[in-house]
Amino acid sequence: MKEKGQSRDVRLDILRILACFLIVLSHVSAEGLDAFPIDTLSWKYSHVLNTVGHTGTVLFLFISGSLLLSEEYQFTPKRFYARNFLRLLISYCAWVVIYHLVGFLGRGQYSWPFVKDMIINIIKGEAGYHFWYVPMLLGIYLILPMLRAICRAEKSVVNYFVALFFVVQVLFSTIKLFEFPYKYLLVSLMDRIPFTLVNHYVGYFVMGYWLTGVARKFTPSLNRWRGGVLFVTGIVGSLLGEIYLTVQNGYKSIFFNSLFSVTMCVSAVGLFIMNRGISVKDSPDFGRRIARISQLTFGVYMLHPLILGEAMKISLTDRIPIGLRLPLLTVLVFGISMLVTWLLSWIPGVREWVLYQAHTPKHKQKEGKGN
Repeated sequence: MKEKGQSRDVRLDILRILACFLIVLSHVSAEGLDAFPIDTLSWKYSHVLNTVGHTGTVLFLFISGSLLLSEEYQFTPKRFYARNFLRLLISYCAWVVIYHLVGFLGRGQYSWPFVKDMIINIIKGEAGYHFWYVPMLLGIYLILPMLRAICRAEKSVVNYFVALFFVVQVLFSTIKLFEFPYKYLLVSLMDRIPFTLVNHYVGYFVMGYWLTGVARKFTPSLNRWRGGVLFVTGIVGSLLGEIYLTVQNGYKSIFFNSLFSVTMCVSAVGLFIMNRGISVKDSPDFGRRIARISQLTFGVYMLHPLILGEAMKISLTDRIPIGLRLPLLTVLVFGISMLVTWLLSWIPGVREWVLYQAHTPKHKQKEGKGN
């Protein structure tokens, strides 16, 4: 979301495309978590894919924070809320209506009570299971001026914000799953303290800005190496953590692939840092093509559960082993969603007010060391 006339970071566009693909992967791979016992190789394989997939949501927040909190972003409240905020709100409302209309037509129930319930649910904003993300992002947009003020303060303030978020929301959420002496005292203390500002997703939003600054201090090769180690550590740790908790509690655990586990945070940080270390083709045409694909990701995110639902109904890949089925179904759903979104983007008004697309700024030509 760069203002007109500003350069566009091709690597963040690449990361946005990857994040969208990973989110599709997380929804596809959830099939295996429900279908197989935890002691099977198929469950472990599904869990690894699901954990990798869930990093996509955190990456989206990292990207938004990196862009909207940066010094380069020309933030003007009146312009931002009249354009970015309003367009996102209208896009969200449009997709709520679309999902309910699809459900209305699919069920073939045309009675007034059903229509009345649909209208009520539209007003309430209830639709697909993935719709939670947009209202959450709109909420962060409302406090964006305060977050930018925090990021413009002394460097130590941002460091403290990110550290407090990690300890309170990520680390504490993870360690309280394990048994240790006097655990009840720690839980009682933490539950009584209102860590409102650093709770939940706003922490990842600010962390994206913080990580961008940290990555600038190192060479691209070091970012790639460190990021790779963090990513693999997070994925392996997630799988081992789930197995341990399942044995400890006696029922299947899927906490470590949730968004606020330590392993999920480490995995997402690893992917983001790796992205800051990649080399991209220094070509205006390449940058424009990647940016164009990147702008389709909001539509793909909103649309893909409908495509996935239809694919599951007709059982396109049921006879294929799960090792191939999950990646194949992910590519299929992502590709069809991308194609449909691209076709819709040519309809006047749909591009801006439904698919949340804007102009494509110039891509960034050259950068400094490790940036």
